[in-house]
Amino acid sequence: MAQVQGQVSPQMTAAEMREYYLEQTRRSLEAFEASHGSITDHPPFALDRGGASEFLLTPQVAQQIQLRKQIDEFAAEAKVSTAGVRENQNVLCSWDSRYRINQYIFALLAEALARLAQELQAERVAALPKLDVARVRAELGEENAVLIEEIFQMELAQAIDFARANPLRMVGGEVRSNTPLYVGLMGRIYAARGLHVFVTADHGFRDTSTIFIWSFLTYLLGMSGGDYFTSSHGAPQKQSDKILAPDGAQYLPPLYARIVEHLYSILEEIEKDGYLIKLAALDDPHLHFNLTYGRMAKLYANYLRQGPASSGALATIQKAIDSKLRLQLDFFGGAGYRTIYPVLQELGIDGAFEGGLLRSEEDPFFHNIGFRVAKKKGSEEYEVVHDSVDASLPVVVKSAGYDKLLADAPDGQMIFNVDPDSDRFVVGQIVPASQKATLDKLGIIWLEIGTRLFALYSPNQFFLLLAENDRVVAVHDGSWQKYSNFDVHTYVSALAWDEWAAHHKIPVVRVPVGFKEIAAVIRQVEAGAAGEGPIQVKNELGEVISIGKNPKLHHAGEESGGKIGGPSRPIFNMMGESVLGMREKSSGEACVSAVSLAARLWLEAEKSGNPEHYYLHNYLQQVFQDNAISNPMESRGDIVHYNEAIFDPDELAKAKKLGIEERVQFNAFFTDPVEKYAAGQMSLGELSQMLAQAMPGMADEWKRLEKVDRWSDGLQFWFAQGGKMRDLCLRPSGTDAKTKVYLDGTDKHYLQEIFEKNFKNFNPKA
Repeated sequence: MAQVQGQVSPQMTAAEMREYYLEQTRRSLEAFEASHGSITDHPPFALDRGGASEFLLTPQVAQQIQLRKQIDEFAAEAKVSTAGVRENQNVLCSWDSRYRINQYIFALLAEALARLAQELQAERVAALPKLDVARVRAELGEENAVLIEEIFQMELAQAIDFARANPLRMVGGEVRSNTPLYVGLMGRIYAARGLHVFVTADHGFRDTSTIFIWSFLTYLLGMSGGDYFTSSHGAPQKQSDKILAPDGAQYLPPLYARIVEHLYSILEEIEKDGYLIKLAALDDPHLHFNLTYGRMAKLYANYLRQGPASSGALATIQKAIDSKLRLQLDFFGGAGYRTIYPVLQELGIDGAFEGGLLRSEEDPFFHNIGFRVAKKKGSEEYEVVHDSVDASLPVVVKSAGYDKLLADAPDGQMIFNVDPDSDRFVVGQIVPASQKATLDKLGIIWLEIGTRLFALYSPNQFFLLLAENDRVVAVHDGSWQKYSNFDVHTYVSALAWDEWAAHHKIPVVRVPVGFKEIAAVIRQVEAGAAGEGPIQVKNELGEVISIGKNPKLHHAGEESGGKIGGPSRPIFNMMGESVLGMREKSSGEACVSAVSLAARLWLEAEKSGNPEHYYLHNYLQQVFQDNAISNPMESRGDIVHYNEAIFDPDELAKAKKLGIEERVQFNAFFTDPVEKYAAGQMSLGELSQMLAQAMPGMADEWKRLEKVDRWSDGLQFWFAQGGKMRDLCLRPSGTDAKTKVYLDGTDKHYLQEIFEKNFKNFNPKA
């Protein structure tokens, strides 16, 4: 189908871009229906009715919606997905099967997961420890035990028996389009299949939540697993189901493979005789609407009190609040507000954000943040694109309207940002224009806000500050020396993290990208801690890392804005299990750590009488110096091989296919010779020479090539000490037509130039 024409110009406002996208989506659907019959008039599932219902998925319907093709594509992407199988949906019609995210595919996913949950239940229960209910209650704490009893509507002993006897699931999601429909659909199918489903209080499934709360509660409440609908920071038309295991971690490939097996088994039934999908009534006893915001906040606040919300940290924060510390917290999409703010209230630190809550109202198009107009690839025509709502990207921040929102904010004002599912956390600060030279020297990106500057800290930079602050707080309260602290870093994260950890003799385990990779390492440490010998962890490269006998997770993070720390004691759940760290990144946890840091700097500035002691860049400079960071600069460049915001599914599919082909060719150019080098078919010198010839603009760097690490999801090139660049990582997206380039070294401007001049428009065919 030809793309519907429309007037796009650089003068369009963000609101006009949003309306343009919606109007073009309507036109595309109308044009399709004119020749293929109505889609909008025939929803497959009676989600608008409270009673039980059913839908027969016939062979004819399966053929019409190309169901086998959809499942084939799901199966292929499930092998490499790092955070759910993400794809575009029709934001106006959630059962439009021209988009692979639709009601049909989620219904079948629910059917497959219902079968898998039944299979896994016996395996899981057999592996659970023997229980002493009194001990479980003591480990949980009395308040947590009472809250769990309220959620289950039964005594703790009964709730434990109930969870052991039945597979339980949590289903929820964030603010993006169609989430309530998908939550209701999957929850009601689970219930009809005999699973007990825990959801938020609203019977229309409209209550939003955050992924870190969902992960935490899936574990704490002894669930067999969970579903959380989000595409994280992705464009508003994207959607996905993050599938959670009993410990709150996202599913690993072996479990995805079992889902796929069930999907194909169900597909065979559909194509042969049809398949009946049943939805439970809203008053079905298998649906439990007991997850209130108050209960969730109390449970999570109690967890944080064993970590960044220690009594000492809270006392410092309260002192700073009394001295007029005021921060701002910006919720892209608004979903995080309803979960995070009650946690801050429970901890008694909400006063730090008095008058500073931005965009707390919910909007599935994220307040139009991320939209812009750009020229089409290889054309002089314009098109509407969406750059995501990743607040670590300057192009996204430019669309956030801070020039107006922060016009009256004082110098030093910090702004915290969380993305729609609230796993990512980004920080910026307003400083006088006189600080420009210092910001440039430290490699901090800045944007002009009137006559002042908005210093935008990359997660690499800010999380280094949090790692140091968390250490300082622990040293001050006397707990640092009690533990064998360890870190887990993704290999694309800043080298400064590794160098900081080395300075403090903290062992670091490096892993591929994805928080489930971090979770896998934490599981290894837990297994080692349960034994009698030394704790050793082996990573993907074969590196063996030794960790002390009393392990505590200090900092686990990834460069894109996600982190957690470990609490001062193991986290116990109602099934008698314990873990050393949660399995999902949390902006809620990062936010409390950040308030602790801000409070300490605020009080130091007050004591010294010098307001510049509150500036984050001065503290970053101090951390670089005090911790012997030799490669403090980092940079990231994204190569997007197609426009994700094309509204017409046929045109989108074509563009994505071409984009993926381009991505594959781009990355194969580097991967193929590296594989030959690893196999002994090419020397390091020959590899270096080949790359230097292909990319003459950085020939001097390629001649310094020292070694190459081959990760499962990308390559890490290391360069000899003494130059401006120490390492360069190439990582293709596993599910989309994108390639990311990460660089570390001593000169930020130089690293940016390396990307802009050598990688951004590199064509392997040239």
